[in-house]
Amino acid sequence: MTIKQDGYVRANPGDETFTGWINDEALEALLAGTAIFHINQTREGFITAQKRDWENEVRYRRID
Repeated sequence: MTIKQDGYVRANPGDETFTGWINDEALEALLAGTAIFHINQTREGFITAQKRDWENEVRYRRID
């Protein structure tokens, strides 16, 4: 996942690509339709959890 300064997001989970924007601590992403993911910051990076499907959670950590 790449997040640019303006909030634009692009990710390639598996064989799919999604793009979207971070708005007010929510990631609005386009992946086979529209999905909204809430973002929570952690010490190592952040966690996304899909709205209406909280068990769909992914943890990200920063790689320099």
